[in-house]
Amino acid sequence: MRVNKYWMPIIAMFTLLGAVFAAKSVGAWQTSGRDMIDPTQPLSSADIRGWMPLAYLMERLDLSQDQLYDLLGLPSNTAPSTPLKDLEEVIEVSEVRAILAEHLGETLSDHEQDEHDPVPTETPVPASEDEHVPGQGQGQGQGTGAGPTPLPPGQVLPAAEIKGRMTLREISDQCAVSLSDLYEALDLSEDVSADVALRTLREQVEGFEVSVVRDAVADLQN
Repeated sequence: MRVNKYWMPIIAMFTLLGAVFAAKSVGAWQTSGRDMIDPTQPLSSADIRGWMPLAYLMERLDLSQDQLYDLLGLPSNTAPSTPLKDLEEVIEVSEVRAILAEHLGETLSDHEQDEHDPVPTETPVPASEDEHVPGQGQGQGQGTGAGPTPLPPGQVLPAAEIKGRMTLREISDQCAVSLSDLYEALDLSEDVSADVALRTLREQVEGFEVSVVRDAVADLQN
């Protein structure tokens, strides 16, 4: 029996689609990171992905909204349906992994730790040691232990690398800019603590954004 040559591509296409459908039905075909997360197994920090909404983390990690928001330093008005990738202005996915790894008692791999705390290579600009330093009151940090790793001598953090977990004092130290100049550039009063994470200051200071801090530090570094 001869098969018409025009039917051969159609038969091959349906055979391929049938094989894909069969593989999907038995779990042997995965097309996205979502398919690779086993819902029957506990969620680890290494499983966390940018597509995951906050509500998904609450459910899988058995955390209340208040607990998760406190851990990540998120504004209380953040919608639980917000995916992590949409929060990168406030906190990056790598930071979420690091914070939740500590909460779960897990250890980050060397690769994940390097990703969480990148080390820049620019030449520092020394700040004066006798300058006025505002905001030296009692620290009010989040206590997550997810602060940036101190930079090696002779290196400075570029403004673009500033994260929401950092404090103004850490930015001053690691970006080699004067703390008093930073306060002036951000139009902050001296009663604003230099030891509070930027993502927390967003709730305390009207109009305060991490992107504004990055821009101000970039201008000071230039």
